[in-house]
Amino acid sequence: DGDTVGMSNLHRQIGHSWRHVGMGKASSLAQACLAVNNSISLEPHDFRLSSVEEAAALMRRYDVVVDCTDAPPSRYLLNDAALLAGRPLVAASAVGLSGQLAVYNFEGGPCLRCAFPIFP
Repeated sequence: DGDTVGMSNLHRQIGHSWRHVGMGKASSLAQACLAVNNSISLEPHDFRLSSVEEAAALMRRYDVVVDCTDAPPSRYLLNDAALLAGRPLVAASAVGLSGQLAVYNFEGGPCLRCAFPIFP
């Protein structure tokens, strides 16, 4: 994600702190996760992906991909890249006080585009 943390994010994106305003969201969230468990290994990427091929090449370096984006085009790009790279995709989203968590492309399971073929 190429976005930076803004004050307007803090009431709904609880992984960020006012101390991280202006910091890349991926780096901010990585710091928050490491503060909870410093034995994990994270590699945040504070840039936007421009193509499925670019994303798939990056994904091949990892065992699992986590999608916390908020735009359908980004979600579908990550889905297509995860399929191409052969990686499971953990997708999380929230709207208001509701949230969703799904795992796609895991051990032969369906992908996002399989479950929702019509792009919103």
